[in-house]
Amino acid sequence: MSPLTTLPPNVEANVDALLTQCAQMCSPHAPPGESAIVAVLDAFFGFLDRRTDFFADPARAGEAVRAALAKRGGKDGAEAARAASARDEAIERRKAEEDAKLRARLAREQEEEAKRVERLRAKTLEMEMEKSKGKIVDVTDEDATAATSAANVDATDAPVAEGAGDGDEDDPHALQPGTMMPNRGNGGDAEKYSWTQTLDDADVRVSVPPGTKAKQISCEFTKNTFTFYVKSPDAVNGRGEPVIEGEFFAPIAVDECYWTLEDGAVVNVFLQKQKGMLWWPHVLTCDPKIDVKKVEPENSKLSDLDGETRSTVEKMMYDQRQKSLGLPTADEEVKQNALKSFMAAHPEMDFSNCKFDGVPGGFNPGAST
Repeated sequence: MSPLTTLPPNVEANVDALLTQCAQMCSPHAPPGESAIVAVLDAFFGFLDRRTDFFADPARAGEAVRAALAKRGGKDGAEAARAASARDEAIERRKAEEDAKLRARLAREQEEEAKRVERLRAKTLEMEMEKSKGKIVDVTDEDATAATSAANVDATDAPVAEGAGDGDEDDPHALQPGTMMPNRGNGGDAEKYSWTQTLDDADVRVSVPPGTKAKQISCEFTKNTFTFYVKSPDAVNGRGEPVIEGEFFAPIAVDECYWTLEDGAVVNVFLQKQKGMLWWPHVLTCDPKIDVKKVEPENSKLSDLDGETRSTVEKMMYDQRQKSLGLPTADEEVKQNALKSFMAAHPEMDFSNCKFDGVPGGFNPGAST
């Protein structure tokens, strides 16, 4: 500790007079319940802050104040100075620990986000490779004519294999061209968000910088469009990442949609589909599609469905069962019955050699009703 500064008596008298005048000037402005000394100290440190670089190094400034307290306060002052120093050091340590934890958390989240983006890029690349498997060559008109003729001859001479021409139906595990496998929530992963869905709604999860406040979020949706960004004065047009905008795959019920901020790091957007009983291949038309045929809906009972939906599902189940047995579907049965009624009303007409569009080949016009 440096020695106490000793002033000559005449200088000390002038300083006392000056500070006394300062105290008298500051006293009327002291905070309620505080002595004039507090106002004097505030004025003195304000002078140091405005006219000197005393506070340029807060640690040095604090040490200087504690040293002055120790010089003037004797043993008690020294103890108080040491206690104040210990408190400041503890505060600095806690701040450093919190900063380290925050940096570690940010690093983990950035690593996870990078892995998610990398997985999405890999899926997109796989889709592009799948789409580019077919060769693209230039064909002249003569070559096209010759190829068409040869194909027609081959198609006439060669036996038709059962199930030929079904394409991807030969492989039940194949994805539709240009699509990817749905995630566990029957949704997918876009570049800047992930999503899940049911037949009636969709949930979109957007990762935002940790510590983001709700007032920084701009999330707007109309019936057909979606715009999302984090407000940032440093970004172009004040729109910080992630910036997401585009058109919905299908209209939404705007009044029933909302968003929430979770832990200052994830925004969850709930979208109510305007048309229910519909699987979306993607939320925004500009993002990759999922294969909706690979969606695995939750098990439900027919009794849980509304009347119209239940009728539709029952009809689909009936048609599927009829097809598996080689029998006409419900619509085909209606057409058959209509034709039978017409033929019964006109016995004078001969329908034995007639062919009817839209009626299955198994229908025999000559059969009795």
